[in-house]
Amino acid sequence: MSFVKLDCGILTSTLWVERGLRDIFITALLMARPMEITKPMEQYHVSKIEKTGFVVPPGWYGFVQAAGPGIVRMAMCSHDEGIAALEKLGFPDEESRSSDFEGRRLIRVDGGYIVLNYMKYRDKDTTGATRQARYRERQKIKVTSRRDETGVTRDSLQIVTKAEAEAEADKDLNLTPDEKIPTQITRKAYTEAFIAAYGVTPKWTPATNASMKNFVKQIGNDQEAASVAAHYLTMPNYGRQKNKMHSITDLLRDAASIHVDMRMAKIKTGK
Repeated sequence: MSFVKLDCGILTSTLWVERGLRDIFITALLMARPMEITKPMEQYHVSKIEKTGFVVPPGWYGFVQAAGPGIVRMAMCSHDEGIAALEKLGFPDEESRSSDFEGRRLIRVDGGYIVLNYMKYRDKDTTGATRQARYRERQKIKVTSRRDETGVTRDSLQIVTKAEAEAEADKDLNLTPDEKIPTQITRKAYTEAFIAAYGVTPKWTPATNASMKNFVKQIGNDQEAASVAAHYLTMPNYGRQKNKMHSITDLLRDAASIHVDMRMAKIKTGK
């Protein structure tokens, strides 16, 4: 089955003004199949077997292998209206948008009818497939860009998170020299884990500083306490689902049990 595009410009052409012309021409387009004419073909009048004097030059056209009445029936027009439309479509049209063939569109030849501008309609917007391919490629680039942007943003946030954690861990925040030194590693580990869990830095006050110092004392050393603090932030029972925010108060209160839970987890994972 042949295929032909229908140019939207037909809406503003002289063809669209008269329904009979429109129906006959579109029907002929649909009935036509591509055919190459290798030698000139003479045009005949629609209602009589007489030549009009117009000759179709060699080339590719749309050929409708049907008599005039057959096209009229397919277009579901009345006989008189359809024949009149065929006559008009074969005449020159000075108001036509196209000067090709002096405005002729559909002519009778030996064996049927020729749609003169058939290939023009068929080849209309031949860049459509290319444009579609370019559109799909742009969509892929956009998706890739979004992924890249997401990755960059995520990596940037991780860098910022670590920087913030280190900055927070190094801030005095009312710490006395005695309080700062033994809790520095633990404060850093707790801050990093807290930011990873909640997206914000924990609030440090003299009270939380003191609790952190006591927590480290309970665990025994700053390095081990840092591991316990980081593990604590992974325990859901102290998180949002229990309407808690992994407070340092809970960390200090349950230091021993959290420490045991961490060791058990290491045994299970073999780490």
